[in-house]
Amino acid sequence: MPHWCNCDRLPRAWFTSQIACYDWRMESVPNSAETQEVIDAVAQKQKSEALLKYQQEQWIDYNAVGGLITHDDGTLEPMSIAVFASKLGVHRNTLTRWKKEIPNFWDLVKKRRHEIGTQTRTNKVWNGVYLRAARGDAEQAKIWLSTFDNWQPPAQKHEVQVGTGLADLVAQKRAQIERERNVIDATTSEDTTQTN
Repeated sequence: MPHWCNCDRLPRAWFTSQIACYDWRMESVPNSAETQEVIDAVAQKQKSEALLKYQQEQWIDYNAVGGLITHDDGTLEPMSIAVFASKLGVHRNTLTRWKKEIPNFWDLVKKRRHEIGTQTRTNKVWNGVYLRAARGDAEQAKIWLSTFDNWQPPAQKHEVQVGTGLADLVAQKRAQIERERNVIDATTSEDTTQTN
């Protein structure tokens, strides 16, 4: 079982590996109070950096959602920067400074916004579609079923008049020619009647 130093999470073996990186050997360092103080100081620094990272990630998340906090019941509530800073345990000027100090801050915000948007908010949209479908909204039911159950609407019946093809065209043309002959014959018989 590894020996744990006075920090919460990091075993002595971790510090041994860190010291070994500098070509030191833990075995060659006497196990004294001085050594333990150095190890504790390194551990404390690591813990504070980890905490700072967590707070910065929370700040990135806050900016990604535009300060809108989603409660468990689904309601949204805006949270001011001052309130957020106090909940995070930092001054609001620190948050402003982090915007400048964190490399690619706005790229990280954009990436996180995409992650949040494609997870929780998309789920909320689908939950809304489902609830409206369950209440009887036919259009929402079609969307839900076609997405999650591979449902397709039934084929629509369309009535189309289909002729016999070429034979119909020939018959139509003959009828047209016959009508034109009748008109010509009628015109000719009128002319002959008028000349007599």
